[in-house]
Amino acid sequence: MNLCALLRKHKPSLMVYSQSGEYSGESEDIIKNLFKICCGILNLKLKQRGHNQLDTKLLYSYIDAINFDHPNPDFIVMDQLNTIKSLINRKAFTLSPK
Repeated sequence: MNLCALLRKHKPSLMVYSQSGEYSGESEDIIKNLFKICCGILNLKLKQRGHNQLDTKLLYSYIDAINFDHPNPDFIVMDQLNTIKSLINRKAFTLSPK
């Protein structure tokens, strides 16, 4: 319940960026990236074409921004959501099998 309240309170800051506010054009990258991140979280393999591969070091720099040692587990989830948001707002990319 606390996590739901926290997410509702911070909902405006968790919105996915889109200049147009619609799911067209640049937002197509957002949809593709979110799908790839969700598949990566679930450890599902994608048949990707290998264009614009996201560098492993860059991915780890995003992951390092998550503070897993925070005493409040809600803040860990918020860090994770912000990391996902940051990743999906990039230009379209592919993930390595790692």
